[in-house]
Amino acid sequence: MRAGSSPVTSRESATDPGGSLRRMVSRVSCRPRRALIALAVACAAGSVASAAGAATNPVAATIEAFGKKHPTISARVDRLTPQGRVTVAAWRPDTALAPASTMKIVTAASALLTVGPDFRFTTRLEAAPDSLSATGRVSGPAYLIGGGDPMLATRAYSRSALDGLGTPIEDLAGNVRESGIRSITGGVVVDETLFDRQRTGPLWKSSYRYECPPLSGIATNQNRSARGSNVGSPAIAAGQRLVAALRAAGVQVSGPIRVGRDVPGGDVLGQVRSQ
Repeated sequence: MRAGSSPVTSRESATDPGGSLRRMVSRVSCRPRRALIALAVACAAGSVASAAGAATNPVAATIEAFGKKHPTISARVDRLTPQGRVTVAAWRPDTALAPASTMKIVTAASALLTVGPDFRFTTRLEAAPDSLSATGRVSGPAYLIGGGDPMLATRAYSRSALDGLGTPIEDLAGNVRESGIRSITGGVVVDETLFDRQRTGPLWKSSYRYECPPLSGIATNQNRSARGSNVGSPAIAAGQRLVAALRAAGVQVSGPIRVGRDVPGGDVLGQVRSQ
């Protein structure tokens, strides 16, 4: 960075090719759920349609191969058409069993319908207006703004638990350092308000709590602590992990980590997008 040049970009210049997840959450909350689910199922089934029309049917082959290894299962894949339902693949389809966690199929299809396959989650660090000097000093807090990325993680956790596919929080810290930031004097305020503060599903059993860590607009390491238990506060845990990464990258950080909201018109110090 040249002396006197701005080490950051304005929020308006930080592009988000996938669109705003906050707008997506707002739009989904306004749509009739039945219509969205029906459309999601149709979308998921539509991707199967091209396979059914091919000379070979990889969906049927996959179901059959899995069924031969696990003969007690029951499965059926249908394609929805204007004329009705067409079965693409099946294995003991008339055998009634308790369903597996199939809701994830509808969730994934709904996300694809809403934001598209090119969407990427973006996590940002910002500074309040007029708090940044030309020498890279942030006088006051930096604001860590969660973008709902479920794969945001330290590199060590990504390697051990996410097959190396996580979004490295170290990359965010590195981007902040590369933009010219040298120190932050007011700690970090973590904004998780993309989602509400409901941490669990309303019908979750107590036994689900370990398998399903607390929900949050910002999650790091799948909201697991170093001991493997769930973190008490996803936002605070994210702030702690970011501060550790910033210090490792050469950015001095002093002050507390706390939960709050970002300020309008802030300067983007750095950001990281999911893979």
